[in-house]
Amino acid sequence: EGSFVINPKGDLDLVYQLPANDSIHNFTYPIAQYDHSGGGLAISGGFDYQGDIQQLKGLFLFGDIPLGNFFFIKTSEIKQGKQAEIKEWGITLDGKPTTLKDLCGSNRVDLHFGKGAKGELYILTKADGKIYKLVSATLDGANDN
Repeated sequence: EGSFVINPKGDLDLVYQLPANDSIHNFTYPIAQYDHSGGGLAISGGFDYQGDIQQLKGLFLFGDIPLGNFFFIKTSEIKQGKQAEIKEWGITLDGKPTTLKDLCGSNRVDLHFGKGAKGELYILTKADGKIYKLVSATLDGANDN
């Protein structure tokens, strides 16, 4: 579980720090971790945004599959041996803030991402079978270095 230790024979919701001698295993750990302590469930793999929306350039976008929450890390913060900060982002539809749970009318969104031929982001909510295209973004401080 990344740089956390779990007890597969115990409570899987509990995570522990790595043992002091962990370096003997020569593991390569992830550059970002999304754990369950904040209510998260499962990550939908994302991608380094390559489309035309300037505010998203330099961001790796991903989400929580069942919850439909969105997250990003700055690709400039990806450094082996360090954890990049995970930030959350929201969506609006027709100028009004909303959530994927509200849009698809289900508590289990079943979020998936797609990438168009020109690098644009598509969002699938499997609960209702809809596909959304991200057309603009406002991310306060997302690309500040």
